[in-house]
Amino acid sequence: MIGVLQHIEFISSSKHSYVKKLFNRIFESEFTDKYKFMTLNKSSETLLNADSNALLRQIAVSYPDELTWREKRSYMLG
Repeated sequence: MIGVLQHIEFISSSKHSYVKKLFNRIFESEFTDKYKFMTLNKSSETLLNADSNALLRQIAVSYPDELTWREKRSYMLG
């Protein structure tokens, strides 16, 4: 799972680091720190390209987690 913070360009630049830290803390409290948290900055074309390329690279190397609850429950046959 990858959390993405979008539209940060609408927030004043002095509060960017505060908002990133806040969302990162909320994301880690909900999903633990083993998942990745990223931002997509649309303020300029080069930043958007760099951020979207980093996001695509992260998606490409991510593996889905196994569904352990399936192993613990039986299947219904009918």
